[in-house]
Amino acid sequence: MASARHALAWRSRAALPLVAGLCLLPATASELAVDAPGVHPCAARVDAELELTDTFRLAQCLQPELSAAAARVALRVAELAQAEAAWRPELSSPAAIGRTQAGAAHADTVRAGLELHWTLLDGGARAARCRAAHAELRSARDAYAALRQQTFGRIATRYLDAVETFAAVGERERSVHRHRCSADAAQRRAQAGFSAQSDSLQARAALARAQLLLAREQGAAHQAETALGQAIGLPAEQAPRLAPGAARGEAGEVAPLAEWLALARQREPTIAAARARRQALKAAIAEAQACGAPRVELALSHQRDATQGISDATLQLRMPLHDGGRCAQHLAAAQARHAEARADLRRARQDTFGAVAAAHARAKGAAAECRAAQDWRAAARAALRSARRRYAAGLADIGELLGAQAELDEAAQAGLRGRAQWRSAELALLAAAGVLGID
Repeated sequence: MASARHALAWRSRAALPLVAGLCLLPATASELAVDAPGVHPCAARVDAELELTDTFRLAQCLQPELSAAAARVALRVAELAQAEAAWRPELSSPAAIGRTQAGAAHADTVRAGLELHWTLLDGGARAARCRAAHAELRSARDAYAALRQQTFGRIATRYLDAVETFAAVGERERSVHRHRCSADAAQRRAQAGFSAQSDSLQARAALARAQLLLAREQGAAHQAETALGQAIGLPAEQAPRLAPGAARGEAGEVAPLAEWLALARQREPTIAAARARRQALKAAIAEAQACGAPRVELALSHQRDATQGISDATLQLRMPLHDGGRCAQHLAAAQARHAEARADLRRARQDTFGAVAAAHARAKGAAAECRAAQDWRAAARAALRSARRRYAAGLADIGELLGAQAELDEAAQAGLRGRAQWRSAELALLAAAGVLGID
């Protein structure tokens, strides 16, 4: 799994570490039960600083939809055990106490024994039921994985929204600091008589505008934090705490579309669930075909009363002759359901591959936009340094300095938007391919 993950990794020096983990599907139902909510204790503390994978683990404990899906898997496990139990013999111990009354005389009887009943041949019906139960279990596991992918996708979207809003708050705080320094410099020049008082007033107005934008971003950050808590399933009064440095990561190159399609064909849980469902209905056809087959049953019994013991062995052959067409209709219904499952599998593949292709195209565009925004920000920062030197030397007025600061603010916001779009596109591609989850 590690080699496959690295082979399809984003080729970048700093690929996004938040959503690069592959969703490891359990190989058995018992492993899935350990990883299921309601059974596995929360691996991440609610009051700790949360990475993205920590929010996934919390959701597995707190989201009722995932708990219900895990319960459906447990139900399929029990159904499989029931199907496998049909291969084993049944053993019972009958006992009876009776009294025979004839006039004034009566006789008491006590009888006990052992009975064994074993179906030796049923035309393959039990084997077909077991294959169907195995396929239904795989389908339930894959459906659980698909639901987990959808839940993790919603949580990751909220998490990245919160990360970007907090990053925007940091940018606005730096903008306020730059405008405050400019306002102080303009005030000192006005007091020294090197510039007009209007320059100081313009700088103070720009500072007030920067403080207003900071207040807006702080409100948006609080809203994003609340939305993330709701997506995880936290109580309304408890807000999650994000890990420091979660906003880091730059855009990189996107792997070829053919590699992502191959990964989706192998790992996407919706396709896997549809494939397992088709296999289950194929086994149901075999079970329906065995409906009119002869059955061979073995019955052994031993009973004993107060005077004697009686042993009996019976080998019974049941040959169905006429059932009114019930088996034929059962077979036709199974074949129709199997045809429907094949169509569902084709539709799941088409939808998944279309989503992967669209997300891949969006990721390539977002990566280019993010790199362009970074270049713009670097150029705007250099222009601001030049404007500050010119203003300090008296070679530029306050308008040029404030214009350079506004250009840097706009470039910084464009960089944040580009990084947010890149991360969103990367998340969408991972989710479409079915590999978003806990590493």
